[in-house]
Amino acid sequence: MGNSALQGLLEENMNRFQKFEGEASDKPLLGIGQMTNVRDPSRVSGALMMAAATGESGELLRLARIDESKWQWGQNKDVALNLTVIDPDDPEEEAFWISDGLTISQVKFATSLTRYDAVRWLLVQKQTSTTILQPEYHKVPVTQKEHAELYVEQRPSRIDPNLLVTLSHKQTGGNAHTDVAFNPSVKGQPPQLAIMDECGYWSVWDVLGTSSFGKNTTRLSIDKCGHISEGFLREIPTSPAFPAEKHGLLFVGTAEVDDFWNDPSQDSEEIGGSATRSQHMLLWSRERFEVIDLVSKIALPRLPAFTTAKGKPDWILDIQVSPVNQSHVFVLSMHHLYWIELFSSKKEEEASPQPSILIACPHLIDGEGLRMTTCRASEKAGQDAAMVFTYSPKLRQTHAYWFGRSAEQGLPQWHRQILVLPHDNNPGQLDPEIQSLEIHPANLIPLGGRTSGPGSNYLRNGAHFYQGSILGKDLSVRYFICASVLTQSTDITLPTTRIGRAKADEAQRWKRKRKNFLRHMGNTFVLPDGITEADLDSLVQRKARSKAPLGIDDSRVSPSQRPIQLKLDTLCQALQRAIMSSATNPQRDISSALISAIYETIENGLATGRLPLTTWKEIEQELGPRDQSAGDDAAQNDMLDLFLKDDGETIVTQLGRHSQNEPLGSPIGLAQLTQSFSGLWLEPLEGKLSEQSEEARRGWVADLARECFLASSGVMVQDITLFGASNQDDAVNSQQNRLDSVLIKSSQSVTPSIPSSPVSTTSVSTNDAAIRRLQLLAPSINSEKMASANPSSVLSYWPTERGISTDDYVSSVAVASDKKFDVARQRLHKIETRRKAHAEKYKLPAFMRQGASQRGRRKDDATELPSQPAPAPAMQIMSSQQRVPESSQSMGLAGPSVTMSQPVAGLFGDRKKVKKAKRKSGFR
Repeated sequence: MGNSALQGLLEENMNRFQKFEGEASDKPLLGIGQMTNVRDPSRVSGALMMAAATGESGELLRLARIDESKWQWGQNKDVALNLTVIDPDDPEEEAFWISDGLTISQVKFATSLTRYDAVRWLLVQKQTSTTILQPEYHKVPVTQKEHAELYVEQRPSRIDPNLLVTLSHKQTGGNAHTDVAFNPSVKGQPPQLAIMDECGYWSVWDVLGTSSFGKNTTRLSIDKCGHISEGFLREIPTSPAFPAEKHGLLFVGTAEVDDFWNDPSQDSEEIGGSATRSQHMLLWSRERFEVIDLVSKIALPRLPAFTTAKGKPDWILDIQVSPVNQSHVFVLSMHHLYWIELFSSKKEEEASPQPSILIACPHLIDGEGLRMTTCRASEKAGQDAAMVFTYSPKLRQTHAYWFGRSAEQGLPQWHRQILVLPHDNNPGQLDPEIQSLEIHPANLIPLGGRTSGPGSNYLRNGAHFYQGSILGKDLSVRYFICASVLTQSTDITLPTTRIGRAKADEAQRWKRKRKNFLRHMGNTFVLPDGITEADLDSLVQRKARSKAPLGIDDSRVSPSQRPIQLKLDTLCQALQRAIMSSATNPQRDISSALISAIYETIENGLATGRLPLTTWKEIEQELGPRDQSAGDDAAQNDMLDLFLKDDGETIVTQLGRHSQNEPLGSPIGLAQLTQSFSGLWLEPLEGKLSEQSEEARRGWVADLARECFLASSGVMVQDITLFGASNQDDAVNSQQNRLDSVLIKSSQSVTPSIPSSPVSTTSVSTNDAAIRRLQLLAPSINSEKMASANPSSVLSYWPTERGISTDDYVSSVAVASDKKFDVARQRLHKIETRRKAHAEKYKLPAFMRQGASQRGRRKDDATELPSQPAPAPAMQIMSSQQRVPESSQSMGLAGPSVTMSQPVAGLFGDRKKVKKAKRKSGFR
């Protein structure tokens, strides 16, 4: 039943997603971390911010700055509670970012504070891409660079999302991304980004380059790749061999900690941070998890699959690293919560560290949609306890787990408490479901006051406060505060007064902020934060002066008389760098990254329906700094496949022919161009240059050949047929619909056969088709403006169909020259008409013309044979009337026809012409 091809596609789709259960967006869409504070360029620090998905379908990213506030209980100034809040009355402290309009599937902060570099990134993952943002907080509001297609108009903000780089799913095998992990950098090693897709394929990418002062050279370079079941691979296949299911990955285990931030002698606001890097990566699916060593490329021993008491499999829902120890993980399954130590903590070295389960506690909420989040139990030094909160989207409660070790024996311990989340008491209004939950400790800070209030009692009794943020299914954000106490008799109340802020001082704060802004803009030469060096160069470039009329400015010196100062040292340095770069890298082929970008450009053109003619050089310029390494054989094969791609819609061709004898479809390869250029500039000087000079010249030839090859190769997706072989039926139709055109002869050979000028009969649809063809070659043509303007007469000669020959084409210049002969053509036409009328009037009768011809033949025959009298033909009268004579001077008698005198014009054959007297003018 039905189409067999469609049945095959549906069956393949069902087999691929047969193990995929749960929601596709169960990853957190809410995160709290740090952004780079650049208000003082001499002292760059961090600032707290919140990132959350928003919009109608979760396509927007909301970035908001978080202020740290202190709250006290009433008038007691002994202890304050440090909370983070967002100011809703200041729109300049909030920004929105959008990339391609697709739904965001995960938001995660990546922070690394080292002696040599500080990384404060925000990872935004979608099913089709993973983007790295480096948010910056400025002193004055700035405008962000929006995408032209998805421009979202918003006011300037002090927060700049600052896009660094985007990794597409096409670069990772084509499967949807499901998880991302960050590995910090250490001295000599760049930071790394790990990507996991829905089919279990993973890849680790080195993040190279920098981004500072308007220059962004960030790029990604793949380091390793593999599969959770097959281990390490050379490359990710384009066709997955495994079905789609829930997968995840994270870096575990750390290297040595950089003591720079722990040294109190260092003057930094980031004391207490750590620089950590891991060489182990944990991969997990719903059935099992595995730890691999990225350096030795071996897998560590793994635990047996989790099962329930009845022997049924206990599917894994989520795995997160302990915020206290990077070698410990918490595994959330459908029935249990496991605390697992991945590496042995013993001092003696073992052949292979064995993972062990420290605690396995059953949880009270069973189901596929169960989620968890982790945090430290306390921010105080020496506290190594961790908190795990499990929650369900449809329940209004969360289960808090405390994991730690006993002080006496160091044995693992755990506690559990059920918390009811805050909700609206209105029974007619339902609270939105929970999508993400973030909980962080809130510290009690002693202020040194003499009075003893509730805060002092909480601090003395060991109470801990936590601040939580809830992101609902409707992408709304709510806050709550919870506390943990050692004894249930302790009564907890919330603080009531914010220190240093009152509603009455709101106007004063706005006036102070405005005064500081005006002082900053008035006393300082300020450049926009988004300006780049290219913009500065364009501003300081010398502009040509307009030629003003002579007058007041006569006394000024003419610009042409002023000396032109050339920065020859800068030019020489640039040329020297280019020469050295060419000498060190003489061999440059087409890289795989460029071939992938060309395929991506073709796919984008097929998706939009059209792609104007674009050269490979333009595609390479959009990639940024290209890879200088030599291309592999796969790239060369892919390049040949590109030129062989011809489906009537996608056109990949070279833009010019280099020889008259070569066939039309044969592409000129890069090696052929290099060989031709070498024959021009290398072979004549062979043996005359030094080895270094010859290598440098060989590098120049390779660069020139590569640039010529990229500039002469183009790709296009045509929505209206412009290139390619024409159809036979189209050729016949075009031949019938072709406009009649003629060749105009020179004025020296003007004859009565000069044709009339062609009439333009081009329709509006023909003009539209012509404009669409022109747009494939010139994208700057605006079809709307051309449609509203008066059509040019030149478009009437544009072929309406493919396959029309241009042999009979008449140019507009020839048509204009043809119109000059209209007067002569009419005069010759009148003369010809008058001559034909005169000849028709005085032509011989039919029998006379026949008799004259017979007499001419008899005269010719008389020289050879004796003349014989011919019998006169008898004339038969078929009617009762007599025959009408053919002229007024001939008689119609019975018998042979007798011709009278003067049947034609002669001396007495017409009326005598009398000359008329000249008329006299005037009155008589």
